[in-house]
Amino acid sequence: MRIALLSDIHANIYALEAVLLDAQHRSLDRYAVLGDIIYFGLYPRETLERLETLDPLVFIKGNTDANIEDLTDIVVTSTFESYLFDVATFTYQALSEDQRQRIQRSPIALETIIEKRRMLFCHGSPYSFTDSLLPDGECAGELAEKIARERAELILCGHTHIPGDFVVSDHRVINPGGIGYSFNGDTRAHYAILDIQEKHIEVEFHQVVWDTHRYQRELSQVLNQFPLFESIIYALSNGKPMNNFRKRFSRKT
Repeated sequence: MRIALLSDIHANIYALEAVLLDAQHRSLDRYAVLGDIIYFGLYPRETLERLETLDPLVFIKGNTDANIEDLTDIVVTSTFESYLFDVATFTYQALSEDQRQRIQRSPIALETIIEKRRMLFCHGSPYSFTDSLLPDGECAGELAEKIARERAELILCGHTHIPGDFVVSDHRVINPGGIGYSFNGDTRAHYAILDIQEKHIEVEFHQVVWDTHRYQRELSQVLNQFPLFESIIYALSNGKPMNNFRKRFSRKT
């Protein structure tokens, strides 16, 4: 079975469509969505609608997806939080009630058996969608200890926007990288294909060129409304996160 791993789309329909166009020529069986789907981009509804047409085998909720939940309970205490709240409100209003419920019901981790192989799908880690799974030696001790006790032979995650195939506590971890924008120095959209064979599992990493300039222009047109989108423009140009992101926007008035 060949499964396309899609993660960190962030409401970027242009990058998603480019990835799906590339993927359709690679003999796929199913898709798995690893979270951060609808928040921090211009096209939350269109992105979710497109993913739903794929009937994904796995659909994981990411940490930013959860930003649309319980908006009425949020107390804004800083300029930066106000900017985040504005994006969350925009995202919430763009979705239908059914779509909001789809996000809310989605798990942050899912363990399942595919082709007799036990696999664990998540966004950050199996325990929190804000954790970051990193190559062996870079994960926090407690997180690595938890991973060591897992039964799954393979962990599929996102969140870091950095593609990788590495080992944490003797468990193989695969991250397909980010579709919406990347943090590995490569401005192309990233995804991966998991090729589950009888005796072993292979992974193919793919990078897709798409029209970043069009999206940057559209983001630039709404910066007065959503100042944080400046950080997306930066990532699309540089393939890495903006330095001092929170501090930079906390100074704005």
